Amino acid sequence: METPKIYVVNLNSYNNGRTRGKWYELPVDFSRIKSDLLLDVEHGEEYAIHDFENFYGYKVGEYSSIQELNEYAEKLEEISDIEHLKDFLEIYSIDDVINNKDDLDFVEAENDEDLAQELI
Repeated sequence: METPKIYVVNLNSYNNGRTRGKWYELPVDFSRIKSDLLLDVEHGEEYAIHDFENFYGYKVGEYSSIQELNEYAEKLEEISDIEHLKDFLEIYSIDDVINNKDDLDFVEAENDEDLAQELI
């Protein structure tokens, strides 16, 4: 599985025409983002997420909570059948996969008879 990533910018810098942003793999310590992007009183304390990758249908917004995104990334790490994650996502939402990760089984079968044999 590819690690979820976010591109975070210092919103004050961005609004004033200066690029101050960086890609982060999740989970990431928010204090690192604050330090890297100079999120402080002098440079502006607000951030925005301007891009993201590998969230498998999870809704990421410009002002999503870093803590919630970290929790999501940690839950993804708990999915044992990562190689079949994309197959599960053709049927289930990412929230369903995360919430039922221990109950999902992937069965490869060429036809109904093979499927029946696998399930017996």
